[in-house]
Amino acid sequence: MKNIALLALAASGTAAAFVPGTSAPTSLKTFNAGVSRQVQPAFKNGLSNAFEPSTALNLSGGAKAAEPAEEKGGNLMETLQIGTYFALWYLFNIGYNIYNKQALNVLDFPWTVATLQMATGIAYFVPMWLLGIRKAPKLSMADIKTLLPIALCHTGVHVGAVIALGAGAVSFAHIVKASEPVVTCALNAVLLKEVLPLPVYMTLLPIIGGVAIASMKELSFTMLALGSAMLSNVSSAARGVLSKKTMSGKKIGENLDAQNLYAVLTALSTLILIPIMFAIEGTGFFNAFSGLVAGGDFTNKSLATLLALGGATYYAYNEVAFLALGKVNPVTHAVGNTIKRVVIIVASVIAFKTPMSTGSIIGSSIAILGTLLYSLAMNASKK
Repeated sequence: MKNIALLALAASGTAAAFVPGTSAPTSLKTFNAGVSRQVQPAFKNGLSNAFEPSTALNLSGGAKAAEPAEEKGGNLMETLQIGTYFALWYLFNIGYNIYNKQALNVLDFPWTVATLQMATGIAYFVPMWLLGIRKAPKLSMADIKTLLPIALCHTGVHVGAVIALGAGAVSFAHIVKASEPVVTCALNAVLLKEVLPLPVYMTLLPIIGGVAIASMKELSFTMLALGSAMLSNVSSAARGVLSKKTMSGKKIGENLDAQNLYAVLTALSTLILIPIMFAIEGTGFFNAFSGLVAGGDFTNKSLATLLALGGATYYAYNEVAFLALGKVNPVTHAVGNTIKRVVIIVASVIAFKTPMSTGSIIGSSIAILGTLLYSLAMNASKK
């Protein structure tokens, strides 16, 4: 508990901005500058997510040859820019997890909440395309058919994560999400016949062991939270496998850089989610919304703002992730992503006063360390 308390002190300054009841709606700035490289050359590496429930799509594992600050003697402006990107990435990610959990605590309709969050991104990138701030992608029907299975997996990543976050503690969902590399290795071996070096597989042992320990000792454990988080993991791994099988070395449309690819997947996922949302949850969400307002717990504006902030921060953290990850090498990316997971867990514990047993803390620490070792081992195997 001493270790977690020290981490909490380090993260509390950031987390405090999102503590329930203290946040105010803010407008999100545009993050279209910074990433101009085309996404096609990166398809050989597939699409993988870093959780986040879903995730930023890490298209190339970092900057090309890590040339900026490291090789140019530490340019101050470049360092400040990277630091800003990472700070915003962390901040928006913390905000998303907290706003999302706040919404699910009062509106137990995860499919509807997930759909609203996914659709919120459309209000961001469509105006940018129409105003010419960002070049709109040009896709044929054949291109859309290629992207549709990947969008289906993208949908599973997000929905699985949202359900997990609603069914259990935010911290537990992130602990289970740490086991994603295990699923990725399994699917790559079965579907792509990809055999990795032994050190990579060895790093999976602490991940499996850590998640098992944390699950056994988790005070808020539910099978729904575990199963949904694993659905998110499987969907994320499948998304990566499909991208390798269907998009490797293939030109997809025009103007489809990393950010536009994420925008297209967001639009397709929204179209997939809408009919499923109504089939599973019907219109119950809207009745519950009205009931909360009628009961005086929220106003129409405050509840709508909470939902909007969840969607805005979801899209914003993925958008900023492209800018952050495009500026650093794979090792920095791996370390940054590991720290981010720890910060999110600590911030959620602070915000929601979620108790964590000693076993859960030990298990989560082992699992998160395993994900870092996995990332480093994967990077070393590609050299």
